[in-house]
Amino acid sequence: SPVPDDPAAMVVSVPDVTDLQRTSHSIASLGFYDARTVAGQVGAEPERLGAVLAGPGFGETLALRPALGRLFQPDEYLETGPSPVILTHAFWASHFAGHHDVIGQSMTISGKPRTIVGVLPPLESAYPAGVYPSGDFDIWLPLVIPESSFLRDRVVMQLSAIARLRTGVTLERANTELAAFAQFGSDLDPGTQRQLNRG
Repeated sequence: SPVPDDPAAMVVSVPDVTDLQRTSHSIASLGFYDARTVAGQVGAEPERLGAVLAGPGFGETLALRPALGRLFQPDEYLETGPSPVILTHAFWASHFAGHHDVIGQSMTISGKPRTIVGVLPPLESAYPAGVYPSGDFDIWLPLVIPESSFLRDRVVMQLSAIARLRTGVTLERANTELAAFAQFGSDLDPGTQRQLNRG
């Protein structure tokens, strides 16, 4: 089991994330993500790439320090925002020969040019099982969720999330709070909320 300061994984809806960020007394930071296969092209030949679609707070909750460049910025999660991409360490090594001048270069994803803004450190063995997405991933893209998207419906539990617990909070206490949240949503009465806060 992860220790309290380690990230812990769960499945959520977008409204769940918003409510947990606002009301939870156990969670210090929360991020969510999805994963899919996309068409990508660096050289002459297109290929299928494994992509982590990272939502706000995902890299920060993992406490990531990019090997090069940076993580995504707030405006890059907007429909009208820039089009960045972050490379995994393995993809950077295999497709860009580990060159340090990769930041600012462009690559094509799903027919759209994207600017490389970061390179991740080696990640797959750095976190407990079930925290970092399992699979062969090549890139990170910002998870952009339009206002009209079905993903904004509370009943759509399609996103994976990770949370980092506040210092001193036990996993048992966090699980109790999350169980109550799963049952009652964000509409906990003040007395129940005070009881949860006491642990």
